[in-house]
Amino acid sequence: MAALAQLPLVDITLVSVSATELEVRVRPDANFEQLFSSVVFTVRWTTASGASLGPESQDPPADDYITINKSGSESDDAGYRYQIFAGLGFTTIFDAGGTWVAGQEHTIATIPVVGGTDVFEIVNDAWTASNNGDFYVSLNGQEQQGVIYSSSTGMLTVGAEHGLTVRPNPTAGATEVVYTPKAVTDLTMVIVNAAGQEVWRRDRKGLQGTLREVVDLSRFGKGAYVLTATDAFGVTTRKILVQ
Repeated sequence: MAALAQLPLVDITLVSVSATELEVRVRPDANFEQLFSSVVFTVRWTTASGASLGPESQDPPADDYITINKSGSESDDAGYRYQIFAGLGFTTIFDAGGTWVAGQEHTIATIPVVGGTDVFEIVNDAWTASNNGDFYVSLNGQEQQGVIYSSSTGMLTVGAEHGLTVRPNPTAGATEVVYTPKAVTDLTMVIVNAAGQEVWRRDRKGLQGTLREVVDLSRFGKGAYVLTATDAFGVTTRKILVQ
């Protein structure tokens, strides 16, 4: 049990590094140099954009400690296009010449975008749940996934800007939660503590335009909290750190 307690939770994000290139980055909450056993994640964007994802590539040392490939072909459902990715590791991060540092992002793959631009996101939604595409991480053979902490890449078509931001984060007191929907939608936002207990909630019917809420979690104590926003288009999560 002591060995399990030392394994970090690993968050994931998707970042646009140019108009045609995405990076997949992971962020552990503790230092780690052992075996990154496996990872699964799904990238989602709109079918109408006409965009597709090209062949993924990896740079050292990630290409040595985890091999990431597309799992199946792109699939369309309810106006969205999906691509599942899966990775397996057989060499420790240390033996590959790398190290994971707590709180730092580590790039594990680069994915080119071809044929269009859009908002590209790593998501968990109804489609990924039904197709074994939910975000998953295994370290030393043990399940250790954290959250999808910043899913919007900012590669936007006109009128498509939307997303969920938390600033400042980390925070020692109040922080502002800002949510902008794609279109008019019902919205539920919930924050839970490390024990999974709900500490804050907002429900909005027929939301249109940007919603701003100032939240002070310091009264609940220091630590990690998870914000979940659920609307008609899916679920987005953010980790909030209170110092």
